Amino acid sequence: MKTGWKLLMHALRMLFANLPAAIRVSWLPFLLMVVANWYYLRYMRGVMVMMPHGPSIEPARLGEYGLVVLGYTILTGVLFAWIAVGWHRYILLEEEPGAVAAPPMSRVLAYFGRSILLALIVVIPTALVGVVLGAMIGVIAAAGQVSSPGAATAFGVFVGLVIWFVALFFFYRFGIVLPATAIGRPLGFGEAWRATRGTLGAILLLTLIMTLVGILSNILLTGRVGFATLPPRRTRRWPSRSSSSGHGS
Repeated sequence: MKTGWKLLMHALRMLFANLPAAIRVSWLPFLLMVVANWYYLRYMRGVMVMMPHGPSIEPARLGEYGLVVLGYTILTGVLFAWIAVGWHRYILLEEEPGAVAAPPMSRVLAYFGRSILLALIVVIPTALVGVVLGAMIGVIAAAGQVSSPGAATAFGVFVGLVIWFVALFFFYRFGIVLPATAIGRPLGFGEAWRATRGTLGAILLLTLIMTLVGILSNILLTGRVGFATLPPRRTRRWPSRSSSSGHGS
């Protein structure tokens, strides 16, 4: 189990020992991410309205919203792949970055595509765990054991943390396919699973550490363990059916 802690410390030492290279690899794509995120959040506040059930996307703009989210996701994914590929190639191939890192675009796009496949593979066991936990909570709720909003919130947080833990665990088991893709030596997902078979304890500990880091980060950023809701910029209310029918009569 100590190996998981050693892996985390080794990664941090590699980062800080090579900080100038890390900055050269990441500064431009990170800056582009910040700009894209600023425009995205600004757009989100513009399309959110106060519905009877709470903040929601303006119904007439749902199609536009879907296209914007898709474009934003692809853009940030490619920018992240840019950083990751440049870093992996620097560490594993000693490929020195210039003032602006320019890793091969073929590797960046391959890394992005591999990341999507990895996410889909991780979703399968994660979804199964979520369904099982959801069914268990449904049975408990039907039995009258969850009678207060506080208890329901606690159950929701618990389910979220378990799902996050499972997702991280499978990501670390399969995740070595990504650096292999970055350096042009693709590795199959089955090969990655077999290659990490003897590191179960280290991966479990690393997963636990990163789960705790995620909890602490979210508490510092939002003041809560769960996820915060982005407030709409506009406070106008969308007319409900009852009010619309009342005006029409």
